Amino acid sequence: MNKWMIIAIAVAGYFYWQQHHVPQLEPLHSQAYVEVFGRKSCGYTNRALKTMKENGVNYIFRSVDDGPTADFLHGRMEQAGISTGRYNLPVIDVNGKVVVRPENDWVLGEYQAGIN
Repeated sequence: MNKWMIIAIAVAGYFYWQQHHVPQLEPLHSQAYVEVFGRKSCGYTNRALKTMKENGVNYIFRSVDDGPTADFLHGRMEQAGISTGRYNLPVIDVNGKVVVRPENDWVLGEYQAGIN
């Protein structure tokens, strides 16, 4: 195996681990929820919002361009052990699990688990 293949496997493994070993924070709401933190100009954010809408998820969108929103998000990320130095969008909080750019299927699954 060459070094690039090993690096690719390590990176893929990290992202798999990141989405499957998510610390549970205090939920923001008493019922199942999805809060999407991103930018209106971000394609990844827009795809996540579209997926939530198509699947009937009653989500909340929060713009990270709003100072107090960004501060709130950074506090949640720090509680979850996520670096706030530089990160991809969107950051999604599903029932108290905060993940940077998660797979939409994971978000839907976690949301449904909170309903049941």
